[in-house]
Amino acid sequence: MQRVVIDPVHPEPRKVRFAVEHLQKGEVLAYPTDTVYGLGCDMTERGAVDRLYHIKGMREDRKLAFLFPTLAEVSQYAVLSDLAYQVCKKILPGPYTVVLPAKRWVPRALMDKRKQVGVRIPDNLVVQAILAELGRPIVSTSATGAEGEGLGDAEDVRDRYEHQIDILVDGGLCDTAPSTVISLIDDQLEIIREGKGPIDIFDHL
Repeated sequence: MQRVVIDPVHPEPRKVRFAVEHLQKGEVLAYPTDTVYGLGCDMTERGAVDRLYHIKGMREDRKLAFLFPTLAEVSQYAVLSDLAYQVCKKILPGPYTVVLPAKRWVPRALMDKRKQVGVRIPDNLVVQAILAELGRPIVSTSATGAEGEGLGDAEDVRDRYEHQIDILVDGGLCDTAPSTVISLIDDQLEIIREGKGPIDIFDHL
């Protein structure tokens, strides 16, 4: 595993390109987000996706989230109704995962049987820069410890995944709480998991 220490406020373009080049090679990266550190890969690299499932010990019926740099890119892969757009515009970028109907650009293996997909726009400049440079989503899951706890320190990510991932993009300390997961299928707002993102914001929608 290679470790790349990157400025969390002004991510160096050279280091961003380095991370993207390794994503394009089908490698698995760890990177900072606005919640815990994430583990992810290029959505088009099936072998890397399989590795990601193996690293986390996840069954393939547990779907990965898609990370995007902006809401404009989300609309290419997920159906945004007027309500969904207004909700997403209010809470993203932010510590939320939003479950939406998937469009045909999402690989079939990466959506569930109901053709739904979880989307994230992390409020983190490092991963946003990587996503913008890559030009397509990263499929992502949380970096977790042996007991399933979220990892917000790059040192802990290194200790846990040193022999399993290819690149650790060290952007400093993150949170240890996961994202709040909401569903907006059929314009019905449902809280699936309460995490870092507050849920009282939805009282006024």
